[in-house]
Amino acid sequence: MKRDILLTISILFVTVLAQAQNPVPKELVEKKWGGLSEESANFTKSGKIQLSHTLTMTLNYDNSVTGTGITKMTLDGISYTNTTNISGRFYPSNWTIYIKDENLVWADKLPYDLRWCKGWGTLKFYSNATHPGYYLLKGNITDDCGGNSVIELTDFPNAYK
Repeated sequence: MKRDILLTISILFVTVLAQAQNPVPKELVEKKWGGLSEESANFTKSGKIQLSHTLTMTLNYDNSVTGTGITKMTLDGISYTNTTNISGRFYPSNWTIYIKDENLVWADKLPYDLRWCKGWGTLKFYSNATHPGYYLLKGNITDDCGGNSVIELTDFPNAYK
């Protein structure tokens, strides 16, 4: 009898421990994500431009994802912002998410005949080794301007401001 009780308690403990280490997909996806990407840009001295991103998503019952993405960039000391609706799909088997920009909600007009590009790509969730208990969302984004960039987002507060 004692052995059965100890076995039951051990199983419950291992189950609780596993749940603490592996977040529920909805709780993970629906965090506020923020971070940076770097894109090639022939109109800058360095040949690159950094973009900051914030992303909020809702995970639906069928693993589809909807949300809002905000992208900011600074050119010649002036900050420009773009807000888009996003859609996608979460794949729980490998902890990845495919996202793509949908319709434009609002955007600042860009200088130098530049335009905001729509992006899409697959990102993977990782544990954040630098900040235990937090996560990273990393992958490649391709856009309709012919660009390809690596993006890294985190749910760690204020890491992307």
